[in-house]
Amino acid sequence: MQKLIRIGNEPICTNCRFYAAANSEAGECRRFAPDHGDDTRLAIWPLLAAGDWCGEFDVRLVVSED
Repeated sequence: MQKLIRIGNEPICTNCRFYAAANSEAGECRRFAPDHGDDTRLAIWPLLAAGDWCGEFDVRLVVSED
């Protein structure tokens, strides 16, 4: 039977459903569309440390097989 389980107990980026890890220490916040910033025509998501936090946190849930 499948069930959803929460990842982590702290409201930090690495436990957030919007966090896309680049490695074990940092990643991108995918809460909103990427920012196109300056005239480089490149769009980027904000880069942040895995232990950062913000007011937009939403729990990351994963499917667990029991």
